[in-house]
Amino acid sequence: MGLGEFTLAASAVVTAYSEAKYAARRGFDKRITKGVFKGLSKKSRLFSDGMECIRCKELVDGIDCLKEVLECDCTDHEKAVASFYIGNTYRLMGYHTNAANYFRDAIDLGLNDKDYMVNILLARCYVENGSYKKAVEIYEDLIKIDGKAAVIEFLYTDYGMCYLAMGDYENAFKYFSISIEMERNYVFALGGCSLAQLGMKNIDVSRDFYAKALAANMFDVIGFKQYYCKIAESVGIYDKIDDEMKIKI
Repeated sequence: MGLGEFTLAASAVVTAYSEAKYAARRGFDKRITKGVFKGLSKKSRLFSDGMECIRCKELVDGIDCLKEVLECDCTDHEKAVASFYIGNTYRLMGYHTNAANYFRDAIDLGLNDKDYMVNILLARCYVENGSYKKAVEIYEDLIKIDGKAAVIEFLYTDYGMCYLAMGDYENAFKYFSISIEMERNYVFALGGCSLAQLGMKNIDVSRDFYAKALAANMFDVIGFKQYYCKIAESVGIYDKIDDEMKIKI
């Protein structure tokens, strides 16, 4: 099971994109789509058609429409918006290399993204592809930005998940702990600490963090247990974990 299959992690991803037809009416999407693709031009029609296809889960058709948008006479901002949604659609399909390329294009074109979620999503794609060095560079840059101005809710838990995927459990625990201290993505961070401590073979400590996450209404306990078992197997302690945590992967 890869990082993308861990449903606990998936819960941290912005889910608004699945209803893309209404994107302009909601927070993050509204900031991205503000002022673009207005009127009855060809590019506006193609963008609208592409977003409607994505909303209806006709993802390939949606990508085709949005790629046609890029061939029209667009501003850099419009190209950035179209690239972002192409990237996110590829991400939803599991094509993380393609997604990363379009997310990078969106960033280079100056996407108006005050929450830096496109950077977060790009880093997640790099983690999925095993390009950990590239992901770490993004997270380090975001930490510098975060410390000066922004408050990026998922930053430290995402960074922790990166190190978890790398098998670097000490650094994973470090960043999950920072997220707890900052009270960001709190329940997720508790679950992450449990996994990191398990990777370090501290079963009792891991159990305590799991209990705290469970008491705080952890999302998708089954998905968490599957990942828990994967880590336990990878570090050779599956036979030592509680029977209640063992679940078929």
